[in-house]
Amino acid sequence: MLRNGGREGLSAKPEEIITGGNSGHMALNIAVLAGGGPIGLLGYDAKEGVNRKKHWFGDHPDKTAPTYKDMVLTMRTTTPRLTELGVRVVNCSPGSAIDCFPRSTIEEFLASL
Repeated sequence: MLRNGGREGLSAKPEEIITGGNSGHMALNIAVLAGGGPIGLLGYDAKEGVNRKKHWFGDHPDKTAPTYKDMVLTMRTTTPRLTELGVRVVNCSPGSAIDCFPRSTIEEFLASL
């Protein structure tokens, strides 16, 4: 079980993760804790999809909407810790609103490994 370490940044403590308020942020933190790197992000859109779809799986039952602006802002808070840990993250999500990582296609990213 991982303890909630807050919303901003990225934890290097094996017993906690930073949530960022979204599952993508948590997944990034778990990948870092597991020793992952380089990390290629896929599906990190941080914006509405076609037909105003808010999630790949459809709406939440309570109709809560993601706060895309907050997702982008909290993802930016990960970069100092990623730099400190020497973990390279590349955004391979076409059209993503997340702007704090270098961008690439998934094919180019995989070829660089």
